[in-house]
Amino acid sequence: MKRFFLSLLVSFGLSAVAAELNDTIIKVNHPDSVLLTRNDSVITLKVDGAYNDKTAKFVYTIPTKGTSLVDAAASRWKFPEAPLTLKKKSGDNKNFYEVTAGSLLLGFNIAQNGSKGINSDVWGRNIDVELNLTNFTITRNRHHRFSLGWSYGWTKIALDGGLAFQLNNGVTTIGTFAKGQTPIRSVFRLNRHSFPLLYTYQESGMCLSVGPVLNLNVRPRIYNTYLNSNGAEQQDAYKKGIHFSPATVSFYGEIKKDWFGVFVRYTPKSLFEKGYGPDFQTLTVGLSLF
Repeated sequence: MKRFFLSLLVSFGLSAVAAELNDTIIKVNHPDSVLLTRNDSVITLKVDGAYNDKTAKFVYTIPTKGTSLVDAAASRWKFPEAPLTLKKKSGDNKNFYEVTAGSLLLGFNIAQNGSKGINSDVWGRNIDVELNLTNFTITRNRHHRFSLGWSYGWTKIALDGGLAFQLNNGVTTIGTFAKGQTPIRSVFRLNRHSFPLLYTYQESGMCLSVGPVLNLNVRPRIYNTYLNSNGAEQQDAYKKGIHFSPATVSFYGEIKKDWFGVFVRYTPKSLFEKGYGPDFQTLTVGLSLF
C-alpha cells in the first residue's frame, strides 16, 4: 500500500524532491496507517507508525491546483483478504503472522447417497452460511500460509416432493404430511462451530487452500410448514429429542483471487446420529468472500 502511494507521487513528476523518478523518498515497513488527503492547494501524504517504531511519523506535501491523484488511487484500491485485521506482526516482508476475522462463506448443500427426498438437489433451499470469527495465520516466504480458524455456521437440508421430516421417540424419519395438510416445506437446520486447519499457497494474488475442518454441531431443529384444512399457514417445530452427530470432520478446498473465491466442502459423516436418522453425506459448494 505505501509503495503504491509513493510510486503514484513519484510518477507525477516530483523532481523537486528526488533527482530521478525512481529515487526512494522513504521506506516504511508495515505502517499503522496511511492517509492521503487533498484540498484546493495541496495534496498531503501522512504515514503513522512502523512495525519497529510505533512513534514514527512521515508527512509529505505537494502544492497543486487540482489533480485526479486521489480519485485514481481510490478507484484502484485493493480489497483486504478479511474485513477486519485484529493484529499483525512481522519480522520482515516475507514472514509474518496476523489475526483476522470477518470472511464469509455462502453455499448450497447437495446431499449425497441419501434416502428418497433428501438426496435431491434443492439448490434454492439447501443453504449453508458460515462467518469467520477468528483466524490465526502464519505466512512463510510470502507463498506458504498456515492458518487455524474459528467460525460459526448455519446449515439447512430441505425435502422435496411433499415429504416431511418426522420425529418419533428420538428417531428422525422421512414420511409425508398428515391428511388435510398441504405441504409447503420441511427442513432440518443445524448450527455449528467450525475449526478449519488450512494450508494455502499464494501467488500473484491467487490463493489455493486445502485442509480438514472440525465441526462441533449444536441446536438441531426440524420445521414442517403447511396449509391446514382452513387454508391457513401453520408450522410444527421440533427442537428437542433430535439425535444428531455432535462432531463431524469436513474436507475443504478453496480457490480465491484477492477477496473473491469459490469453495468446496465435503462431509462424509451424516448430520444425524447413526441409527437415529437418515444417513447421507453432504457436499457444499459456494462463494468465499473476503
